[in-house]
Amino acid sequence: MRGTLVVAAMVLLFPSVHTLVVTPALAQTLPATALATAGSPTTSPSQPVHGLKLSVYPRQREQAGHYDWAIFELDSFSVPQVLHPERRSFARIDPQISFGGAKGAKFDAITNAACVWNGYIRFPKAGTYYLATASMRSSGVTINSARVALNGMYGGFIPSEHFEYPPDHGARDPYRPEIGQYSLPITISRPRVFPIEVSLYRYEDVGEPPRLTLYWMTPDSPKGPGGKSLLQLVPSEALFPELPDEFRDEMEMPPVSSAHCTIRCDRLYVVQGAPDAKVTVRLADSNGRGVAGKKVFIWQSSDYNKATLDQAAEPTDQNGEVVATLKPTYGVGNLQLHAFDMTDFVGVPQVCYTYNPSGALPQFFPWASTPYFDEDFKVSPKPMVVGKPVTVSMPLTNRTGKRASVYVVVETTAPNIGAFVWNPCGRSPAQVLAPGERANVDTTFTFAAESPHVCFRLTLWGKTVDERAGDRERGALASSDPLAALLALQAQQTPAQVDPEGHRPMETQQRNVGEVIANWVTDQAKDLYKRGTSWGPFNFDPRTGRVRVGGEFLEVKIGDKKVGGADVSFDIGPEASSDPHKILDFNLNVRANSGDYTKTVVHASGVVPAPRIGDQITPGEKATGPRFRQLDGVDYVGE
Repeated sequence: MRGTLVVAAMVLLFPSVHTLVVTPALAQTLPATALATAGSPTTSPSQPVHGLKLSVYPRQREQAGHYDWAIFELDSFSVPQVLHPERRSFARIDPQISFGGAKGAKFDAITNAACVWNGYIRFPKAGTYYLATASMRSSGVTINSARVALNGMYGGFIPSEHFEYPPDHGARDPYRPEIGQYSLPITISRPRVFPIEVSLYRYEDVGEPPRLTLYWMTPDSPKGPGGKSLLQLVPSEALFPELPDEFRDEMEMPPVSSAHCTIRCDRLYVVQGAPDAKVTVRLADSNGRGVAGKKVFIWQSSDYNKATLDQAAEPTDQNGEVVATLKPTYGVGNLQLHAFDMTDFVGVPQVCYTYNPSGALPQFFPWASTPYFDEDFKVSPKPMVVGKPVTVSMPLTNRTGKRASVYVVVETTAPNIGAFVWNPCGRSPAQVLAPGERANVDTTFTFAAESPHVCFRLTLWGKTVDERAGDRERGALASSDPLAALLALQAQQTPAQVDPEGHRPMETQQRNVGEVIANWVTDQAKDLYKRGTSWGPFNFDPRTGRVRVGGEFLEVKIGDKKVGGADVSFDIGPEASSDPHKILDFNLNVRANSGDYTKTVVHASGVVPAPRIGDQITPGEKATGPRFRQLDGVDYVGE
């Protein structure tokens, strides 16, 4: 009875919204028939239900001031990403998403939660559409797997040159739209149905209840007062909590698999004065094969000014790739690049990052393509083994416009990004580079102990050299000399760091490499020797670490008379070649005998490869993070 009164009270409070809020306690008080029918618009069996399913995921308090972050997390634009759909607080069907301005109800009772609407949206005719939100706090709209509208950070409305909002939208101005606001065109050639998800972050300390309204611009939208197409509330007739049978032929499964798509930029640093960068997007199916003929769009988010981005004019080629050009402009900030298949509306989950460094660009080291990884920064051989020499190589290019004397110092540390303690391993010989000259520096050393992971740091030390005086350091450095300016800056920051020849530390480069393994062959053989063996002669050579075992393994008797048997011999030890991927080799022989008859029935030999060594995985970073995916899988050895 109490549950029935609650439902009746809610209908009176929200007469314009035909919904049912079902909490766990309420669900226990209502009969199954009430849950199936109460709060839904009256429909006949042939009429589809309209609207979207709302699920609310609260950030529950464990104790005062501490929240449970496990149910959902916020992405870099503060849009919620649900981690545990089964932990929703309640669900209902909303005929429209109209909770802003003077229209509809507000979420007065929902605080600090992710509000997610799911279902299907139908675009009824060919043409170009736009979806947009007006929201208090961050919101986003996704169809298929492409986020076609983003109203991030603190929400507001989405500025656009294509549409304008109705005067009563009720949203405030957006906070820095270059960071997290956009709406992408949805162009279709026939009526289409897409899965849709609308997300809102509901935060409690904003001074007023959150608002959210879902709008669209259609091919038939009227013009607004500003001369642009006027956004309209997405009608209930276009929204479905479940896909109606009559529209199933209007929904297509895209051939592109989001999880197999990639985006990459050939430069880490995008700053005025740097060369143009190439951004490559690859669309692939679930088998990893490239998908041709798809239109790609790249959106950039910047913490300051955006770069000039020339989108790819042609669709994806036979390899599924397109290439866009990123042109550095004045004041360009750190960028995030997001790519979308605009033919079938599939989002590329990988995010490409570029940076405008706060200090000077590298004057000698390569301009890397991603943090903590540069394909020119090489460590060999791998796997790295205790007691075996390791060589670190890095190419240098003198971009200073002046002759310079340089050398590189190699240091290592345990897994720790931003470490303060580095262990010196060696340094390369000093060499003089003319302007524009390239040279490769190698440093060889040996690890004395094993380590689960090794971080390398290279520090370049340098000084300018007077052409007329050979290697003698110049006395007066012109202010227009970029190398001199960099050295002067270094001198101010670290005045004590200068070697006897006048070289100063100028720039560093880091790379994270896999583990250093012990030469465990000898250890294993010694252990085997200690444990002994229950059959045959046993021999161990401590100088080579090789183990040999052999003898009679099986005998066959009739009565007390031996009529046959089998002898087994086996040896294993370090593989003798210089190939670092091979650790052990072994030989196995089995000989059968009967009287004077002897025959070898098994002869096998082989090589044990090195363990699969992971390279370039940033310690401590989430496996779901885009930077992890960007680095995962590169530079593995051994299978």
